Amino acid sequence: MSAAAQTLGLRRQLGRAGGIFLALAMLLLLDGMSSGLRRHPDTFRALPGESVGISANVPMFVDTPDKILVQSAPRGVSLRVDQVMPGYWMGGRLFAGAVEVGPEARPGDQPLVLSFPPDETGKVYTLSYTVRVYADAAAMRADSPYYSERWLGYAPYSLAGILAGMGLVCLGLVFLLSLRLEAQLTAAGMAEVYKFRRKPEVLELEFGLGGRHGLTPGDQIQVLAANLLCVGPATVTEVREGAATATASPLLNVGPDSFVRLGPSAS
Repeated sequence: MSAAAQTLGLRRQLGRAGGIFLALAMLLLLDGMSSGLRRHPDTFRALPGESVGISANVPMFVDTPDKILVQSAPRGVSLRVDQVMPGYWMGGRLFAGAVEVGPEARPGDQPLVLSFPPDETGKVYTLSYTVRVYADAAAMRADSPYYSERWLGYAPYSLAGILAGMGLVCLGLVFLLSLRLEAQLTAAGMAEVYKFRRKPEVLELEFGLGGRHGLTPGDQIQVLAANLLCVGPATVTEVREGAATATASPLLNVGPDSFVRLGPSAS
């Protein structure tokens, strides 16, 4: 096998691998972006002994953590309020803290209801949540909103980043191999077809060999298939300094991923 054939085969393999890596990365991104359809924003998932961050809007008169009360909580579940602060974009107030799940918490969906002191009209506001406690990490993983985490054990975004990086590396290597292949083909009097047009009466090929390689209009060249085997002749019709156009029979069994080689009549 020639050096050009080896380089061509490696380039194709890396191109396929890069395409597969990028396609998988896109699927993982879709998995991550669609996960919101599979989870409820008011449900907190945790294992016994864990804590989960919480942030929510509260009435304007709630200005200190002690005004956020736990009206109802299951055994082993508590609320920690770290701060009450102004809202970022929509105004109002927010509180930030954590839902803490103790080791004694029972697996299953547990209701957590928060309340606030009555406002000036006597109305009492409440916030209702569900704390979903899992018996173990395997049960939590099996119920993950991310399919990648269920099946592979990894969150989609980090895995997508790794695969996208691998895909880009493969495509970068494809580019470098293309430069190497062009040099190898030119040294062997060959070139890759970069423009392929199949017309009813003729095949038209454009490639990177031209006047500086000894081609003149009327020269006969060989058309090679993707596996670098000769499939028939072509006639040069137009020559430029570093490129040329040739025509061949429309019956040649060749596709866009073809090559040409200088024939005996090319000087």
